[in-house]
Amino acid sequence: QAQSAPYYGGASAAALKPKQELDAAAAAFSQARPVKRSYDAMVAADVAKAPAAAASRPASQNQEHILAERKRREKLSQRFIALSKIVPGLKKMDKASVLGDAIKYVKQLQDQVKGLEEEARRRPVEAAVLVKKSQLSADDDDGSSCDENFDGGEATAGLPEIEARVSERTVLVKIHCENRKGALITALSEVETIGLTIMNTNVLPFTSSSLDITIMATAGENFSLSVKDIVKKLNQAFKLSLLERNLRLMVLIRSFPCFCF
Repeated sequence: QAQSAPYYGGASAAALKPKQELDAAAAAFSQARPVKRSYDAMVAADVAKAPAAAASRPASQNQEHILAERKRREKLSQRFIALSKIVPGLKKMDKASVLGDAIKYVKQLQDQVKGLEEEARRRPVEAAVLVKKSQLSADDDDGSSCDENFDGGEATAGLPEIEARVSERTVLVKIHCENRKGALITALSEVETIGLTIMNTNVLPFTSSSLDITIMATAGENFSLSVKDIVKKLNQAFKLSLLERNLRLMVLIRSFPCFCF
């Protein structure tokens, strides 16, 4: 028993280390661990690196980048100025206000277009058509549409088929006639004679011997002819033109002597 005591006391003394060695080991461990940085410190470090990265690029590339950015901003400014001139009633000229007012203005225009389209669908259209028929059809009392043959029999040979439509002050005339000299002049002259202002004219050959003439015109405030009257006036003008042509042909034939074979 007297010999076992020093044995245990020596083991415990060997297991214990001095306090200075423990402190040195703890300090070395803390230095080996990575230091946790705050978000602000990381952002500051990135900002500090940016000038260095820009300085590492060639000077020519930096200059090109600056010029390209300047052109882009100038183009955006020009677009905003042009947009501000189009949008009515602008009170502020900053970009956010210009875009906001432009969006409102476009929505207003879209609503107006929808309203006009609905009004056009409900708008009544008055029409009259002259076609070649063997019999005279009955006239409609309201004048909304009709199919008529004003001159029956052989007198209508060579006269055109005429269709007229009137919607408020807009007049559409379609004429299918024989392809002869002076047909278009006859139609345009008569349209202007009855007091219409021609806006657009389209002429297409339907066959080698016929024409399709489409005339878009507007009526003045004092225009009082009905759609049937328009068709009648055009029909009479073509009939008169045909008679004048036949008379000229007769005079030309009589001016030549007869030859007997």
